[in-house]
Amino acid sequence: MDVEKRIDQDLHSLSIPGIFIYAVVLPLIFWSFEFYVYYPEESVIYSVIMLTLSGARLVHKKYSHILYERSRKLWFRILVTLLFLQAAIIGMVLAQALYDPLFSESSYIVVLCVTAISSGALIAQTPRVGVALANMTAMLLPTLLVFIVIDGLHKFIFLLVLYYLYQSALAVRTNKTYLQGIFNEEKLDKQRKELEVINRIDPLTQIYNRGHFNSSYELHWEHARRNQKELSILLVDIDHFKSINDNYGHLFGDKCLVSIAEIIHRTAKRKTDIIARFGGEEFVILLNDTSRKSAMALAEDIRKAVEGELFSDGENTVNLTVSIGVSRTMPLEKTNPNNLINDSDKALYKAKAAGRNQVHYHFG
Repeated sequence: MDVEKRIDQDLHSLSIPGIFIYAVVLPLIFWSFEFYVYYPEESVIYSVIMLTLSGARLVHKKYSHILYERSRKLWFRILVTLLFLQAAIIGMVLAQALYDPLFSESSYIVVLCVTAISSGALIAQTPRVGVALANMTAMLLPTLLVFIVIDGLHKFIFLLVLYYLYQSALAVRTNKTYLQGIFNEEKLDKQRKELEVINRIDPLTQIYNRGHFNSSYELHWEHARRNQKELSILLVDIDHFKSINDNYGHLFGDKCLVSIAEIIHRTAKRKTDIIARFGGEEFVILLNDTSRKSAMALAEDIRKAVEGELFSDGENTVNLTVSIGVSRTMPLEKTNPNNLINDSDKALYKAKAAGRNQVHYHFG
């Protein structure tokens, strides 16, 4: 998980309601305080600017994914600039209402509006505490300047500063909690992925296990059916493996299994091939878009590679061989996927019946 991208996405999604809130909040302020009666031109200008900024944010929202992929820095700068401008305009309008004696009777309501709007914006911008503090400053600073200039409002200076410090501390703490949650989620996601890997990897040979093969096989079968591609399966069985365990012990047998898994993995080089331990001393290889000729050639390469290898643990050295059953099909709508596996199993039986250390093909 990209933590920075997640934080940006959260900032973007949490700030979306502000697009519509800011678009209507100024007209509401103008109507509530009859601001438009005394300042008709300013009311129109402020409203048009705020609507334009909200429109720009809607465009930014619509093309957010494309812009982010092209330049995360540009995406972030545009969003932060639009947020800051809207916060600054709100702050200036409310400060002007406080400064004008015509609205002195409504000063308490104006202060309440300032703190309420800034608090809401602070919560929405929690993912990026720097952005949140910058916007709160842009919204509250004009009001603070009015409190300093007008004698009758000096009593609010301390309260506003105290409110600013409290909200800042709260924003920092909330941001830390938010980030801790993100990092915990990332840690859990990492652990989940590790468990997924463990659940699909055979602990001995470190190749895929039967469970992963079964789930992958269904997906590859469906993909091959839709695209009319051939699928081939190789079933590889170690000849006389029981005698290896009986004569040399299971630890040596395990070492042989690991070595043969490595040989198969080294020989079947395509990344699209699925190699798994099918069970016991059997391995399975799923080949996508592979003809009978190519599948047989790969099976023969694996057989020769195993036959030419010496398997040793320092004390014991043995030669091993494998028998391989090959099958292929073009998946159809009504074809049972298990048929392909059964055909490989029948081919493997033929190879063993014919004397082992052979490759046989079966098509049902």
